[in-house]
This record gives sequence, structure tokens and C-alpha cells, in this order.
Amino acid sequence: MRFLTLIIFSSFLWSCSSLKIQQVSSSKVIAEQVLVYKLPKNRLNINIELTKTSFIPGPYAKYSKTYLEIEPEHIKASVQWNISKVKIKTEAVPDASQIYLLTGDINKITSSNLSQISAYNSTLFSENIIEDYVVTQNVIPYFNELGLKKIIIEDKKTAYKEVVVDSISKRIPIVNIVVRNKNKEELAKDAAKTLAKIRKRKFRLIGGLNKVIPKEAALELMIAELNKKENYYLELFLGRKETQNKSFNVSIIPDTLGKYLLFYLDNEKGFSSNKGSEIILNITGQEPLVILDINNKENQLPYRNPALVKLSVENEVDVIYQQNLKLAQFGEIKYLPLKYLIKKEITIDPESGAIIGLN
Repeated sequence: MRFLTLIIFSSFLWSCSSLKIQQVSSSKVIAEQVLVYKLPKNRLNINIELTKTSFIPGPYAKYSKTYLEIEPEHIKASVQWNISKVKIKTEAVPDASQIYLLTGDINKITSSNLSQISAYNSTLFSENIIEDYVVTQNVIPYFNELGLKKIIIEDKKTAYKEVVVDSISKRIPIVNIVVRNKNKEELAKDAAKTLAKIRKRKFRLIGGLNKVIPKEAALELMIAELNKKENYYLELFLGRKETQNKSFNVSIIPDTLGKYLLFYLDNEKGFSSNKGSEIILNITGQEPLVILDINNKENQLPYRNPALVKLSVENEVDVIYQQNLKLAQFGEIKYLPLKYLIKKEITIDPESGAIIGLN
């Protein structure tokens, strides 16, 4: 079992004629051949994916109802963070409260059983780990092209002047040309006209109404380019929405049922360690079973039956994710006579410490 550490002291005496096991906390002197035997508990590795949805309104949003008869969904810029995906996996780690010494004639244990309860030198982990999480702001391109038409216009103003020529009075027109930038509504009107032309051209291509019908590959390319232009002109009125995904990992080794704070979800920045809506892990199920105080513990091999619990990732209002998992630390510790280490083939689950085979 990968979390049962083998420590062999070659200088110790082989003095015992039978196997014994005792908890490390109750042992004061180690003077024999020894195996350090650790029951596992489960760490929860939680992968969380956040989705950032950014919206920038179109410069002509105000005129979309007038020229397109469409009401835009948003008229103000906004950023929204949501949890889009959760994955929870378990990982076995040593349980520091359940460490035992197996002493005596260890050479009598069958080689297969010896490999089951040895051969991994591990260290204890911290109880809570949150990976560093850095949000890189997604830059939304500005609308740097407001239309294909000219953005300037010439205003012609005609004035008349009275001129007397040979005693005859004449009115001579004087044309004054003023060049100015088009205002936003004029630009919006141009963009709406261009959008209508794009759609008309696309309809003629799809319907085969042109005199020259392009070949299939060329037709697909032309329609794809017209779709891009159509989408761009729609964005001038309806705005642009972009999404960006960020993921990070939270690791927890729970020892009690109840709620554990994972992180805060800030609506503007995403992940936060101190600001925003609380995202918690709620572990529910049966209370951990009491370890029975049986007689002759020194002749019994402890193992675990993991308990089934329900894990829920929640915010202050909703349950975002649920999953049922078996966790070793919430299960019952049972005992198997040590004589089976010599007489039987034992298969132990490395994740939970449970005996899953005895032949």
C-alpha cells in the first residue's frame, strides 16, 4: 500500500517469535525489526474553472431600434464572473493520527502482503492549499472601423447677391461649401444601409441569382467573408460579447463534516482571497463512526472502510456542483487478525486503506 512506509532497521535484533502491532503514540521504545504502518486519509483536489464574460456596447446602440428595429440586450459596458466547471478528485495522504508499528517476525509475512503494507516513503501535507491565481485582463478591441462610407460630409449653402449690371439688377448665387464630420446618427444610418447591402449580396450568392455563379470552394469563402462583415456591422449596433476562461486548484484535507471556505468570487476581478461572494465546500453525510476499543489490539491489523459523503460547491444562494465520493477519514476503522498476513493473500486499496481482497 503506497502510504504504508517501510522502515527496516538492519541493526535491530530479531527477538520476537510472533507479530505484534501498536500505535506509535503508545510506543516508547523500538527495539525490534519494525514496519511503520500508516492508514490513509483523502485529500480533495478541486479544480475550478471561472468564466469571465465581458460586454462592450456598440457605438450605435442608441439607434439600433430606429434603423434595425432591434433592441440591444446591453447598453452599458459590464464584466461578469461565473463558475463554469468544477472537478473533484481524491488523493490518498498519510493520516498522522493513525500510525502503527508492526514488530516481530516480519520475515514470516508473505512477500505479496509485505508489498501491500510497505514501499512508500511519504511526508505529510499541509491541510489547505490554494494555487496562485493571476487574472490577466482580456483586452476587448475597440470599434476602430465605424463603416465603409466616408465619415465626412459636405454641406452646401447657397446665398444670393444682388448685382446691378447696365442698370439691370441680377441675383447671383454664391455657393458656400462647409466640410464637417458626420454626426453619430448619420454614421449609424450609413452603417445600417451597408448592412442591408451585405445581406442582399449574401442572399443573391446563396440563391444563385448572379449571372456568374462561383464554384463551390469560392462560394463558401465569399459567404464566410460576408458573414464576418455582417457580424461586425451588427456589433456596431448590438455590441460585442467576449468570454475568457481561467482555472485554478484548491486542495483540502477535511477531518470533519461541514463547510469549508474555498475562495471569494469578485464580480470584477474573479478569484479573490478576501472580497466578494463566498464560495464554500459543504461536506454532508453520516458522522464518523466511533473506533471500537477491542481487546488484543496488538494482534489485529487496522484497516478502513471509507464512508460515502456528498460534496457540494455552493455560493450564498445556489448549489453550483454536487458529487458523491468515498472518503477514508470518515469511515470506520476495523481490524483483521495479524495471522492473516502470514496465511492469506491480502489486497488493500491504496486510496482508502480498505481490504478489498482476502484469499
